[in-house]
Amino acid sequence: MIKLGDAYFDPAAIEAIYPDPVVFPDSPPCDYIVSMDSGCSANIKINEDELEAALINAGLLPLPDADEPEGIPLTEAQRHELAGLYRAGYLYMAKDINGCSYAYIDVPEKHGAYWDSHDNGKPQRLTEDYDFLAYEDEHPAFIPTVLGAPVPPAPLFTSDSEVQDGD
Repeated sequence: MIKLGDAYFDPAAIEAIYPDPVVFPDSPPCDYIVSMDSGCSANIKINEDELEAALINAGLLPLPDADEPEGIPLTEAQRHELAGLYRAGYLYMAKDINGCSYAYIDVPEKHGAYWDSHDNGKPQRLTEDYDFLAYEDEHPAFIPTVLGAPVPPAPLFTSDSEVQDGD
């Protein structure tokens, strides 16, 4: 979850965030509208710097001056696919000998013609082609590095049991 203003949102469900173009006399003041993929929207009051910092920390925006890491150019479709997987917890990507690329939650290891990890054997097949990956690679690619996204230093939220234990 990500906190924007006084509300919490699922980062994977955010479709768009845009400045509020209209202020109605009877409505509370708000600066931005968060549009969700469910069709719902929410008005939030937050300054631009706080909004940008929250989105960068959640991995939804790259650092302002981040260049393409390691000279890896990505298409918009590739960036969109990897950003969605990163938000879903996938951190690594590798290409099998057959040329198919997969994303993994845990660090995969090469086993013969394919890569495998301990993330319950459920790698995510990538739909886009990533020419910078090769089966011959010694190590998998780290998705946050490929995206140029910061890696959050800590979870974005705590469970209810952690909150109760800390009281």
